[in-house]
Amino acid sequence: MEKIAFKPLGTIVTIKGTPKRFMIIARALFSKKNHGTPLYFDYGAVMYPEGMIGSQIVYFQDRDIENVVFEGFDDDENKAILDRIYLDLEHKDVVRCDVEEISKMNRQYVARIPRK
Repeated sequence: MEKIAFKPLGTIVTIKGTPKRFMIIARALFSKKNHGTPLYFDYGAVMYPEGMIGSQIVYFQDRDIENVVFEGFDDDENKAILDRIYLDLEHKDVVRCDVEEISKMNRQYVARIPRK
């Protein structure tokens, strides 16, 4: 898997396809939200300025970032955590999930749900 330069936590970005801003709150995430299929995402974020509403987190990949509006805080502790993330990712069979592919799978899943 290609190594990306993770953005610091607190970074505010726009994502391709929406003018809404999001604040990064997590990096290198695994989610099983897609009907039990494990999915890997570079980032988890919340809407900005709204923040976390319930348990809503937006998952996306580094390549989905259109613009960095504000760069979060970066220091030696952050660099140490990133070193650990990179090391962990090297030892896992990780495939980045494609957001467009997930949308397609979700539409197919919904289409198979029996209607009453």
